[in-house]
Amino acid sequence: MLSLYLLFINVLSKNKSAALGISILFFLLLASPIAGGFIDNSLFRFLSGYKGTYSDFLSYGIYLKSFMWRLAFGFALIGILFLFYSLMKLKSSRIIKGIGIVLCLVIAMISSSIYLKGYISKEKEALITERVSYEKKYRKYQSTPQPTIKVVTSKIDLYPSERAYRIHGNYIIKNTHAQSIDSILISVPEDFEIKSLTYHYKNETLSIDKPISELYLIQSIQPQDSARLRFELTYKWYAVNGHNSFNAIVQNGSFMRISRYFPQFGYDEKKEIQDVNLRAKYGLGKATGIKSLEAPRVKIDDFINLDMKISTPQN
Repeated sequence: MLSLYLLFINVLSKNKSAALGISILFFLLLASPIAGGFIDNSLFRFLSGYKGTYSDFLSYGIYLKSFMWRLAFGFALIGILFLFYSLMKLKSSRIIKGIGIVLCLVIAMISSSIYLKGYISKEKEALITERVSYEKKYRKYQSTPQPTIKVVTSKIDLYPSERAYRIHGNYIIKNTHAQSIDSILISVPEDFEIKSLTYHYKNETLSIDKPISELYLIQSIQPQDSARLRFELTYKWYAVNGHNSFNAIVQNGSFMRISRYFPQFGYDEKKEIQDVNLRAKYGLGKATGIKSLEAPRVKIDDFINLDMKISTPQN
């Protein structure tokens, strides 16, 4: 494919030296690792080779099919360029060339829409802004008492062929502190879809529909008292985004860590920016310090009662 694009550049150019220079520049910007630095959307990096994962366990999995759709998009684009150039240069067979352009355009639209299904943009600047905003808004919860999860009842339905699963869950949370809790910070990973998420305490019920939410409680949770959280979450990953090895459901296996992917309470220090210069730029002050291995251990009663059922399709 790269050869076809370079050939097209040389067809357009009258000066072979200029064509060589443009070809080298074209290669560096669109077909070398440099492309990843300024082209966020992988669809437009179709001149780079296959970057998917391969394993003896999964072979190429879904990644090869995704790569082929991107390849179809790239060939459709070069087809449009050649046919359009030929249409401008030679007036013969205009109807056939026009049909060819339309056909290539349809292929490009179909292949790109299939390839980009479920695409989540990962612009570096947006991710940094998001982390800065999180720390500025919620770091106050680092010293605010939060409830402790004591009982987890859960049913997980796995759909390996769809690379998806559904979680039905129920928490009993307890105020283990000496003071009452009047506000809670609750978070769910952003790549999960919240079907339902509700907090219950006495006569108060709150519905949550955002990945990160502050709950200002009308009825504070009293010391040693318990509340309830009910939730239904779904997760599905797409090849265009890649899969997270710590939260992967693949054709013949699954790995989930409930401490990381079930609803959590309180401030998450792992979301802080560690780069000192960036922290200074955004006025964030000092990052949360990492405890040394020699630091005295604080006894925390964080054991839970767990009742979990896992199901798969019949086959």
